[in-house]
Amino acid sequence: MKTLKLKLTALLFLFGLPFTIMASQLPSYYPNDFSHVGTIQNINIATGAITVRDQPLQLSASIKISSLASRHASKGSLSRGMNIGFSLAEEAGMQTISDIWILPANYFDD
Repeated sequence: MKTLKLKLTALLFLFGLPFTIMASQLPSYYPNDFSHVGTIQNINIATGAITVRDQPLQLSASIKISSLASRHASKGSLSRGMNIGFSLAEEAGMQTISDIWILPANYFDD
């Protein structure tokens, strides 16, 4: 019985370890949880049009972008195929992306 309990405890620890390691890869200025996540399918920096998870959206005029290397990144650092966490806001009567956090390529499978 003791060995079964020990094996179950070890299994639970090992199962949770990848999530702990993944969270530790993110900078301290990233939130603990993202309201939305996805992969950029299309982006047009000039017009601010972006598609994430088959949902066409618009980048806010005052968007804040954070990368793994810097708290302040430019729109130019965004590209197709990139994993992101993001927040939505209402701007001029439509939903826009107000904040983006660039995530590691291996953060999740989309």
